[in-house]
Amino acid sequence: MSDARAHAATRHGASKAKKTGFRPAPMGPLQRAVFRREKKRWEAARATTRLASEAPSGGEPPHAETAWNRVPTADAVATKLMLAKAFDEPESLALAMRCASPVVICDVPDPAVLGMVAACWKEVVLGDAAAASHSVLSDILPSIAARSATQCLHMIVADPPKESDRHRAQRRSLAALSLAIPMVAFSPLAASYLPDALLRACDVRLAVGRPDADIIGKTVHLVTGSMPRDVPDEGLLNEIGADEISLAVRFDRSADECMGKLRRLAASKAESASVRSLCLDDLRGMDDAVAWAKAFVKDVAAWRRREIPWSAVEAGVVFEGPPGTAKSTLLRLIAAESGINLVIASLAKWQGSGEGHLGHLLRQMHADVARAKSLSPCVFGVDEIEAFGDRSSMTHAWRDYSRQVIDGFLAACDTLSASHDFHGDGRAVALIGTTNDASRCDPAILRSGRFNRVIRVGLPDGAALEAIFRLRLRGDLADADLGDLALAALGCTGADVGRIVDEARRSARHAGRGMVLDDLKRALCGGVETPSSLLPRHAVHEAAHILVDVILNGPAGAVAIMTGSARTAASVFRFRATPLAGTYAENFARLQVRLAGRAGERLVFGEAGWGGAGVDGSDLHEATRLAAAMVGSFGNDEANLVYLGAAREAESLLVFPEVRDAVRQELAAADGAASRILSDHREALDEIAARLLADGRIDGDAVAESLARRAGPRRPATIHTLDPKGDKR
Repeated sequence: MSDARAHAATRHGASKAKKTGFRPAPMGPLQRAVFRREKKRWEAARATTRLASEAPSGGEPPHAETAWNRVPTADAVATKLMLAKAFDEPESLALAMRCASPVVICDVPDPAVLGMVAACWKEVVLGDAAAASHSVLSDILPSIAARSATQCLHMIVADPPKESDRHRAQRRSLAALSLAIPMVAFSPLAASYLPDALLRACDVRLAVGRPDADIIGKTVHLVTGSMPRDVPDEGLLNEIGADEISLAVRFDRSADECMGKLRRLAASKAESASVRSLCLDDLRGMDDAVAWAKAFVKDVAAWRRREIPWSAVEAGVVFEGPPGTAKSTLLRLIAAESGINLVIASLAKWQGSGEGHLGHLLRQMHADVARAKSLSPCVFGVDEIEAFGDRSSMTHAWRDYSRQVIDGFLAACDTLSASHDFHGDGRAVALIGTTNDASRCDPAILRSGRFNRVIRVGLPDGAALEAIFRLRLRGDLADADLGDLALAALGCTGADVGRIVDEARRSARHAGRGMVLDDLKRALCGGVETPSSLLPRHAVHEAAHILVDVILNGPAGAVAIMTGSARTAASVFRFRATPLAGTYAENFARLQVRLAGRAGERLVFGEAGWGGAGVDGSDLHEATRLAAAMVGSFGNDEANLVYLGAAREAESLLVFPEVRDAVRQELAAADGAASRILSDHREALDEIAARLLADGRIDGDAVAESLARRAGPRRPATIHTLDPKGDKR
């Protein structure tokens, strides 16, 4: 078919598109030639019942040794159209490939597409699948005298080169460049895969990424012989790759059937990568992280509207927090709500590639980076970045290996930032990491220009936990008061809440009924209920805590509950804690509140037990840690002013005998002070414990009222009873 007829066919398709919604874009000379050849090929295919193998006239192209690779497929058509479009974009490049000696570098991040490019590039770029071309890395290069018989030199690098091979590739590239023959190089990521000589000599930089709507429409038109009425929208286009095109587009289907199949495949792929229809507003207890995420989504929208460049988007952050705090879920939601792609990797995944050798690890690392670039705009997420370690503190036998891994990771991160990419290889890719402990990360990973900054994701508070329970319950127990349950769950993560709700549902299902609040309470307690004989002791323990807390710190925000959890049988919380300056008086008051439960049990029952603290003795544990920090970290001991270590490692300070002695003194003083407070307000302690036992909770205001009613001369203490009415017998 002549060029004029090809133009006519395109115009005819365009006229149909006016009625249907799909309008093919104008074609350049190379894409027009590909369109013409593929049209004839698929017209012949549709005229037969079976596809015949097509043997190339001048031998097999590289990477196409098997017969199945010569069967015409829709993804190969799309690849040819994308490659032709890329070479058509620079003006006069096709002419320069015939009349001059340009050096052309083309990035093809998708490995499957790169394999097809390796098989078809001569046909597309040179117009002849059997064109004379020598591989720079494997063939014998022609002499200067014989250079006229060679149309082109090429380099196809699918894997990152070994360090030992880089020098050889550099020398061969310099020799090839001296021949002044057109040269084309294909790789997933030029900066990491190609010799520096080619990068510096490059005249034209191209990229073959994902098929766009125009490529998909033309591919369907060529394979089916009919123009599609429309193409998938932008959201689904992000999920369509070479495999989806090959699965959906067949010559025995109509264009609309192919498009319908494509949509179903893309939708299924998108659904499998979804995060249970959550949104950023559903994530509670991580306000700073969600605020960053919303700002990022807003900036991406502005970038799409071309109001700001990608460099204006803050595209680097690390979310730090305990396991189970929805950091990975947040990463996925950021990609979903900003409408961009997502690639998630980790050091563990890279180490699991191949045989775990350094070369295999780095090869997989660069492959994932290349994939993120091919999916631009994209979020490149790296889980558990603390696994890389800190080079300055490495003393183990394999430190050289670990340092090379970090060096490779830093180089990979830099290729994702245009500001750090010497060869202009920047893409719209955001770097987002997750970690349990950012202090274990190498500072070079966290610096500006890479992951930029660290945002702390803490454990959710009571209000956030209640919201998470509501979300997980999905409408169940809509009328139940979950306030005390959420308070008892303090210290739990969102993942813990999911486990608790699932366990409660399972218990209700096995019992053959709907879920009730007690199912959640039993699941929170790990299925172990507090014996009724211990409830009075627990009530006294928590009453003593809240009584001393209200006296020393005021009533605002204080609450005590009898709802147990897997860690404690009952709890006291303060919602609105007063900001502290870290003085001795403030910390000594904290010690008194911590030890008040034991003092209350001793006052009422004659001796202290585990009480509401549980078998791990967490009250005494936390009080000891605080006292050690006061002595060795906070400088609260003016007579022995010294810094021995960080407060978070205060327990390790107890190895010093002088610290142990000072801690014993502080604990004894605080215990005595708390005991005196409780002894002075024994009747209030009795009333508060009785109300806790009867109602299951009491707040700071009610405690303050009880204290106010008993202001004045002290009455003799009576034998302790737990009577909600306050009668003393």
